[in-house]
Amino acid sequence: FLLGAAGALASCGTETTQLVEADVSQTMRVVYVDVYASSFNKIRGREIDVVPEQVVADVKAAVTVALSEQRGQRPVIVQVPVNDMQLVSMGQSYVFGGSSWLRGKIRVVDARTGEEVIPLTDIKAAKSDFAIGGLIGALTTEAVDEDYVATVAAFAQNIKTRMFGVDEN
Repeated sequence: FLLGAAGALASCGTETTQLVEADVSQTMRVVYVDVYASSFNKIRGREIDVVPEQVVADVKAAVTVALSEQRGQRPVIVQVPVNDMQLVSMGQSYVFGGSSWLRGKIRVVDARTGEEVIPLTDIKAAKSDFAIGGLIGALTTEAVDEDYVATVAAFAQNIKTRMFGVDEN
């Protein structure tokens, strides 16, 4: 049991290392975001009435907004295959807590030349708030719709951080 809980906790992490040097990221301007379901077929954990096509549309909208402020001169296309999503269930919250997460990949190519700027790289983002375990955790777990929206937003923000670094503002 404890090993399972430790494994679940360890898998919640969000990597934030920037994928390219700042001098490269400052030149990029996102002109298109291509999100698609790779091996993704359903949200795991809590029950929610959202089909993979809706997840793809929501991720595309969130990533497009997150990357819209970048004003470099080099037009790039961001490709995001979505692989897996888990929303913390009431049972998981009760037993050992956790954080909802979304996993996919990112690849960035120059829109003019097709040159790969960022190779296909795993991306996993967990919501920043960790649901504590036990009865209190189960009772205070946010609504599934709110959890879904926050998890998609965290994934989009992580893509921005991995591409452009941490926003100092």
